[in-house]
Amino acid sequence: MSLFTVLLRRSEIVCWTVGLLLVGFFVSQLALGEAERVADVAAFERAYPVEAPDQSLWSESRIKAYEVSKAKAPASTTRMAPARETIPQVSPQNSRPYTAPNNTAE
Repeated sequence: MSLFTVLLRRSEIVCWTVGLLLVGFFVSQLALGEAERVADVAAFERAYPVEAPDQSLWSESRIKAYEVSKAKAPASTTRMAPARETIPQVSPQNSRPYTAPNNTAE
């Protein structure tokens, strides 16, 4: 074997080794990212649990409207690939602009 053939073969082995190491690193980072995403979503759900709102001060008509709104299915959903979350879309006739409650104590 000539020197050129030996060097070519060794450089090929080095390139394959580096490539396989980089692919392994990439796959491990994907798995780590997914594990962290699942853990963060679980932590968020523990920190902000979904509870029924306090209806003690609501009128009967508001309570009925709330129950009806919970029973309605969204008009459609949007799947966001990077976030892997489903977002409900309301139909235009049911959508109203959101107004924040006035929580200032006077």
